[in-house]
Amino acid sequence: MPSDIHLLRSNAELILPTEKEPYYHITMTNASKTCSVFIAATKPFPNLLAIHPKHPEWNSMKAQPKDYVLTIHSEHCECASWAKTPTEFFERWQHIHQFLRRQASDDAAQAFYSVLTEYETSEAVAHASLVASLGLGIQVPECYIPLVREFGAPALVEALPVEEEDEDTLSLVFPRLEF
Repeated sequence: MPSDIHLLRSNAELILPTEKEPYYHITMTNASKTCSVFIAATKPFPNLLAIHPKHPEWNSMKAQPKDYVLTIHSEHCECASWAKTPTEFFERWQHIHQFLRRQASDDAAQAFYSVLTEYETSEAVAHASLVASLGLGIQVPECYIPLVREFGAPALVEALPVEEEDEDTLSLVFPRLEF
């Protein structure tokens, strides 16, 4: 486990489930206190298998980004451009979460495991924290530096050490998104 994995927990404020909203949320604010992200990290997705794709209500049954992500940004903030709208934030969050879930070497769940004893819950909350950190320009654990080049806010990207690497290095670590 990376020694700085605790950053995923210390960067985020964990909001426990309530009777009205029985799932975990995280909220995070950037260093200048001008931008915030609120994520319903463990809110279940609608069961699209329960309705046929040709049914008129199928599209309305899909997960709506605004039901999972709330973003608040100042007019001239330094956040990643994708982090400024719920739809783009949601897409990156789900892409990163699904990719990292398949990586046996990903230890993100350890950041919240002392508080959240269920592995999948801890993992979902940690990945939400990671994506919020990338978008808001907050330091991430060193093991996620390859994600900074693709998804990090400008300040995070600029702080990276200059390295000589070929074009394919990042794609081997993390597949590029096509939007």
